[in-house]
Amino acid sequence: MRGRRTLPDLGLVALLLGVAALIAWDLTHLSGNYAQRGPVGPAAVPAVVALLLVACAAVLAVQIVRSRREDAEEPSAETSGEPEQRADRKTLIVLAGALLLTIALIERAGWVIAGALLFWLSCYALGSRNPLRDLAVAAALSIGSFYLFDTGLGLHLPAGILQGIL
Repeated sequence: MRGRRTLPDLGLVALLLGVAALIAWDLTHLSGNYAQRGPVGPAAVPAVVALLLVACAAVLAVQIVRSRREDAEEPSAETSGEPEQRADRKTLIVLAGALLLTIALIERAGWVIAGALLFWLSCYALGSRNPLRDLAVAAALSIGSFYLFDTGLGLHLPAGILQGIL
């Protein structure tokens, strides 16, 4: 039973390392179309993200090894009477649905609408039950991030149906 419990954890470590490797591989194929606009080039943020993913994978792997050692020394949940922890599938499904909805809507509806839905549904999935406040915060975050990317970084996110308004 213990081996099966750590298999998803090790899968997450492999997924993190795989995404980091994909980002690193993509960085090697960056074309010259991206002119450097200052001291930080277009490869800086993806490189930092890849390094942070590797660091997270390493920390998680160490925690898995430590928890296996502690589990070997302590009695199992079945014998100690403690309930076994399980993943919250509803939260995971709503978060995955929010991400897929964002991917489906971002070109047609634009970042502001798709991002606001992503943030709003994420709040709901993670337990917030104040939908009006969450919607206001989600709208502020998506509009703020739209302008941050547009004016601050010079990266144009899709405006979608709000093309003439933003």
